[in-house]
Amino acid sequence: MSASTEKDAVNIMLRAIREAPVNSLSGALPTEVSMARNELLDTSKEVQQKGWVFNREKNYSMTPNNSDEISIPDNILQIHIPDAS
Repeated sequence: MSASTEKDAVNIMLRAIREAPVNSLSGALPTEVSMARNELLDTSKEVQQKGWVFNREKNYSMTPNNSDEISIPDNILQIHIPDAS
């Protein structure tokens, strides 16, 4: 079974340790569910930080706001700013 959502992935992990599946990942979560979710997020971040070719955006345009600041989207893990010289 492949996971198509975060909840699906957590439920697969819970099944592996013989715990009951969950219907939601919001609100107060039992310890096992919270641990599984944290492990999933940590592993996802670790895999994405490897810089695979398929998860890079080259020449991604970012526009400053009225305060001349650039807001970085939450799904960006790393930014490389080339030398202007």
